Amino acid sequence: MNNKNNVVIVASLLLLSCGGGSSNNTNNNLSTQTKVTIKFEPAYLANGSALLEQYIEEGYIFEGELSSSFAHTDQGMTNRPLGDGAYLQIMRYYTTFRAQDLSKFSIKSISLAEYSTNFNYPQDITFDCYTSNIDFTSVTFSIDGIIKETLNTNGETDFETFVFPKTCSNIIKFEFMSPTISIDNLVIVTDV
Repeated sequence: MNNKNNVVIVASLLLLSCGGGSSNNTNNNLSTQTKVTIKFEPAYLANGSALLEQYIEEGYIFEGELSSSFAHTDQGMTNRPLGDGAYLQIMRYYTTFRAQDLSKFSIKSISLAEYSTNFNYPQDITFDCYTSNIDFTSVTFSIDGIIKETLNTNGETDFETFVFPKTCSNIIKFEFMSPTISIDNLVIVTDV
């Protein structure tokens, strides 16, 4: 055996047994986190909007209560929120998002349009993050209701990114009720 390797192993063991070193031993962590961003690209209908009963991307699904619950909308349409590409308009009041295989995930952030085709005033959007079929945490984000329609000098769009708290980790789904709202760049993390 090589004595140099033995010294490194012994020194590492001594350091850990004396309380030094890191308590996050990555060798014991068998799961790997994978970041997934739902970008809603490309648009189903270039320069237009397609009505959908559900939307599926990257193994995740948006479902609504009624048919034609969603409009997959391309950027640049008149009287629609301005974004950096295609986005999903929620056309019905009640929406569920989950993994198709029903695996757990953590929701990190979402971009919400600050404007809706149904209202031009501030609005609260509440998301319910479910850790089981009955246990959930509610998170509310507020949008300003102001449409920009054109990029301002800072390059801002009508979408603002909202960050979810850690209470929306390791969930089976999230649900929200809202008037027509547009979403983009949904960031989630999965354990593989």
